Amino acid sequence: MNAANIGRIAEIVLGPLGFSRRLPQGSGGGLIRVSSRVGGLKYLFKASDRWDPELLDIAGTLVSRNDSVWDVGANVGLFSKAAAFHAGTQGIVLSIEADFDVIALLHATARRSSESEAKMTVLPVEIADRQGVLSFAIARRARAANAIEEFGSTQTGGGVSEVRTLPCMTLDSLLSHLPAPDVLKIDVKGAEILVLNGAKQILEQARPKVYCEVLAKTREQVCELFEGFGYVV
Repeated sequence: MNAANIGRIAEIVLGPLGFSRRLPQGSGGGLIRVSSRVGGLKYLFKASDRWDPELLDIAGTLVSRNDSVWDVGANVGLFSKAAAFHAGTQGIVLSIEADFDVIALLHATARRSSESEAKMTVLPVEIADRQGVLSFAIARRARAANAIEEFGSTQTGGGVSEVRTLPCMTLDSLLSHLPAPDVLKIDVKGAEILVLNGAKQILEQARPKVYCEVLAKTREQVCELFEGFGYVV
């Protein structure tokens, strides 16, 4: 049996179980709730400084004390948890995620916040360019590859296990309920333009610092959109 098959069996056996791990000390060392079903085996067996060091470095670079941080496509909350540390007690972290299996982990992580961290608020909804409903594809393996059905990429290794109908809303619609973001992180697997088209008021008026992961096919369009709002890409 090769290593890939052994890893797949381990994911299946350990998938239903949740585990508490700590972020690296440079990102606060806070507790985060993970599972192999959602994030894969790396969160269980790798040292935390090897999970996604680039993402943790970006959180440390962009987030300042007392910031309001919106994390769109939060997954297990790696960026959210690091942001909560850097923002401090007067900061705000909004973790937006559509996969309700992941949301359970995010709520568990939010409950484990320390007194020195910003409060994490979890919002279970899909973000798009309109209010309504969308079809959301759940990846058979790495749940970080979940995506709105007509988007996504080859990252959805192993195919799609199911398609769920979920409510969607725009980021701009949240401005009447929450403080505008100082930092906006977006990781939505190809649906970046959908999210950004629903955030034009935020980009024009709030002017947050933005970290947006893009696919090769959306990169040019995303850059043009940001430059149209006077951002330096």
